[in-house]
Amino acid sequence: MPAFVAPDGKAGTDVYAVLLEATEKTGKTALARVVISQRERTIALRAQGAGLMAHTLYEERDLNSSKELFEDLAGVKTDPEMVQLATQLIQRQSGKYDASDLEDRYETRLRAMIDAKLKGEGIDAEEVPAVATSSVVDLMAALKKSLGQEAKPDVATKPARKAPPRKKAAAAAQAARGTRKRA
Repeated sequence: MPAFVAPDGKAGTDVYAVLLEATEKTGKTALARVVISQRERTIALRAQGAGLMAHTLYEERDLNSSKELFEDLAGVKTDPEMVQLATQLIQRQSGKYDASDLEDRYETRLRAMIDAKLKGEGIDAEEVPAVATSSVVDLMAALKKSLGQEAKPDVATKPARKAPPRKKAAAAAQAARGTRKRA
């Protein structure tokens, strides 16, 4: 759990400023022990903008082993062409992370539905997005399509149903976004 860390009054300001500048210059992360909910925890302190951010670290006893999950994956052979296409797609889609670009679409839809209900508009069943009925996907065709290349399907796939237009919900969601403050 990340949290901003700031001095409590003027007493620790000079020590805080020294730690902040030292971690920025070295590019290192400081480790410290704190008590959270009557339990001692290790935290990582990192320079974040004009201050420090603390990240709670887990101890080995807090983590489940991933060995059982990944042991069968070690021997999986990959198609070099698929890896190349996936690499191209990742490079094309890469960019700088901006938290303001993210939106909780579930919350937005829920808020729009609540607002519509409060206005007495009701909710049309056709406004609900359709769920894909098939989990079979031709990864090579999907990668080629994403890159704008001609895709020749190798495996027969069942096309997913398209979601019907959601004009009222989209308008209500837009209105909800315009009236809410971002955190």
